[in-house]
Amino acid sequence: MKASDSQSASHSSPQPRGVKKQQFFPFVTPGEIKCPAMNQQKKTLEIPEAIKELKEYQKKVRDLERKVQEVYRCMEKDSLSLELADEWEKAMVLVHSIMNFQKDSSAFEKIHHWLREAEPQIRQKLNQYALREINELGQRLREQQLFLHGQMPEFRVGFFWIQVDQKKLQTTIWYGPKQERQETCSLSAKAILDCLKKCRKNLGSQIPAEDFFEKLREQYRKLAPQAGERVPLIRLLPYMALAVQDNRFYIDPRAKYYKEYGRADFSFDLYRIRSLFGKFQLATAPRAKTKNKRDFLWIPQDDKGKGTFFATISVGD
Repeated sequence: MKASDSQSASHSSPQPRGVKKQQFFPFVTPGEIKCPAMNQQKKTLEIPEAIKELKEYQKKVRDLERKVQEVYRCMEKDSLSLELADEWEKAMVLVHSIMNFQKDSSAFEKIHHWLREAEPQIRQKLNQYALREINELGQRLREQQLFLHGQMPEFRVGFFWIQVDQKKLQTTIWYGPKQERQETCSLSAKAILDCLKKCRKNLGSQIPAEDFFEKLREQYRKLAPQAGERVPLIRLLPYMALAVQDNRFYIDPRAKYYKEYGRADFSFDLYRIRSLFGKFQLATAPRAKTKNKRDFLWIPQDDKGKGTFFATISVGD
């Protein structure tokens, strides 16, 4: 299932994309947010006044912080001086002023009410923006003969799942159905596409299948004295993480020469050598063993995202 075309029709007219300092979001300017329940002219006058009051309030709070720090410094030094008395008196005046502001000012109430009134329209614009970017992503993927499946907030393309956070305007890329977190990027078609390309490029060891299998068999034998004995996949993983390093690491084993090799990499490599499946066997993990990651590894069965949870591996002679 592609990202819904019917959803994209509801937001066919593009929204402004330029990001300016005074904007709330990259696609919303303050002037676009209307509050039907309030008198628009009155709202326009009240909000700038409320903001001005808040700025004055902030200044008083900053001044109070400085005064209190000075009084505290003098008290710590046991310095009873005119300076201490003066700073203490100024601090008390500011405290009373701030307390009176909180009691008498309606700035907080006005802004809170305005934000509550604006919430439905902001959420609508967030939703429209997210749908537009996801539909654009789907179109770009189709141009590369790749297809996006799912519905908001979760989509899938190949081995990767895309989780959309509309509130934060972010997406999280997972390998497998929320199995291994890969990357987090902004909610834009270009950013997601670049992120997917990066994840795919870095996935696995990139060692030829036959060579990888030889390394797999060699490391397996360190854990299984007899051929055909079942070994937990996650127990084998750290051995493989060292086995796939290139010569630079073995000559000078420093962090800068170490290539990360995690669960997703091992999973993909095992999928990649599936043509050699007669030489090794994977045992599926029972449902009770799929709650703790130390007991299983998700491995794809095809390039469309279908996969299985496996627990152990056995390798023949």
